[in-house]
Amino acid sequence: MRTTLVASAATFLAITLACGSTAVPDISLSGGFLPDPVTSTVTVDGTVYATAALLPDSCVGYMNPNTASYTVALSDMSEAFIGACSSTDIALAVRGPDGTWQCNDDTEGTNPVVGLTNPNGTYEIFVARYSDDAVASAVINVSESGGPFCGGSGGGSETVNMTGTPSSGNTALISGFGSATSSVTAGGSTDVDNVSSIPSNCTGYINGDAPTHRLDVASGLSALRIASCADSDTTLVINDGDGNWHCNDDEEGSNPVVSVTNPTSGTWDVWVGTYSSGGGSAATLKLSDSTSGTLCN
Repeated sequence: MRTTLVASAATFLAITLACGSTAVPDISLSGGFLPDPVTSTVTVDGTVYATAALLPDSCVGYMNPNTASYTVALSDMSEAFIGACSSTDIALAVRGPDGTWQCNDDTEGTNPVVGLTNPNGTYEIFVARYSDDAVASAVINVSESGGPFCGGSGGGSETVNMTGTPSSGNTALISGFGSATSSVTAGGSTDVDNVSSIPSNCTGYINGDAPTHRLDVASGLSALRIASCADSDTTLVINDGDGNWHCNDDEEGSNPVVSVTNPTSGTWDVWVGTYSSGGGSAATLKLSDSTSGTLCN
């Protein structure tokens, strides 16, 4: 009887995984979407090996086969790329709307990338850990233009402390707050290009020990703009309330500006970096709920 029950469970899992996706997407993207890439931070803690979950032999790693890490609806583009970045060895399995699996391991160092041709429909993204000895964190990247996604090379060994005490404090933002400023010190010794958890469209040198500033963003904002204004060349690296990364360099001269429509509520960690190493540059962090005008005069 025990053998019969195990076989029945495996058969049910095979039927479930073979069917096309009926999941509600976390996000819907059409051709020309911005920002590119769209990112999401996920926990990788699966315990079922891919082939044991009846995936193709090309799929590897330990995953949660019944719960996708991230789900995205794609349309109106000729190609798309899905990558994942982590400080540990991970793999990707992507199930398309017709139930077909595409898998990858180690395209960028130990980080995987899956390419899609003429994507149309809902795609379920499963991030697997190559070994089951540790829980990992990973950043999923969805792009129309392609990578590299993982710190330029996928081999980055530096890290950032997401829970450190911000060097310039916190600011609470509510609907209709108007504008706010904070004096900060930009830069640090951590090269963003060497942090595998941060997307490759981010740049500069930041303080990896703690964010520069932390924002407590309330629900109901229709727009949020964040700028670093300085005499030196600075950059912005921001992790929002959903764990997505937003970065910019040189939006207004050498001053970076990140603009987000309908920003998600929650804790936003802001790193003000310098384009060149050295750091210690004075800057003013400017916040606005207006979509018009320049922030750095």
